Amino acid sequence: MSVFGDNVIANVGRDILNAPDPAAVAMKYRDMLNGFRRSK
Repeated sequence: MSVFGDNVIANVGRDILNAPDPAAVAMKYRDMLNGFRRSK
């Protein structure tokens, strides 16, 4: 996570908490982060 930094993690958390469907938003970010891991 050092690539992204603390500000990005806070923004992701805020986006998830404020979303109408938090589970769907969390899955979107999970998939995005897993995609970054696979590309390395």
